[in-house]
Amino acid sequence: MDRDDQQTRDVTYVANMADTNRTLLTSDAANSNVVNVRSSNNAGAETVGGLLVLKPGERSPQRT
Repeated sequence: MDRDDQQTRDVTYVANMADTNRTLLTSDAANSNVVNVRSSNNAGAETVGGLLVLKPGERSPQRT
C-alpha cells in the first residue's frame, strides 16, 4: 500500500520474465527453492490501467 492506501503492483515486462525463467531453469541456484521475481517498478492500479490502454496515435513505452 502506498501513502494514499492504494494498492500497488510490481510491473514486470513479459520478455524480462521469460529471460529470468530461462536463467533460473539453467541454474542450480533455484533448485528446490521458492524464487520471488520482482522489479522496482511499483505502480498503482490507475497507472497500470493507463499502461494497458493506449490512446490512438500513442506508442507503447520502451521496456527497460
